[in-house]
Amino acid sequence: LQLSVLSGRQLDEKFISLQVETHRGALNAIETHLSSTTNEFAKQYLIRAKDTVTRHYEAAQKLQASFF
Repeated sequence: LQLSVLSGRQLDEKFISLQVETHRGALNAIETHLSSTTNEFAKQYLIRAKDTVTRHYEAAQKLQASFF
């Protein structure tokens, strides 16, 4: 379902659901790479990215919970 055909509450709910889903996927990818990388620079970058994405994910979850 494309967002462009939605409006109002339906758009809001779909958008935030996609944000939760996308951020969870990003966290999974970061965790996978963190567990396998041996490059210290990459590891530090991934740790910082994970912190940021986790904050965004948690905020999206809270927003999503307010819809239901």
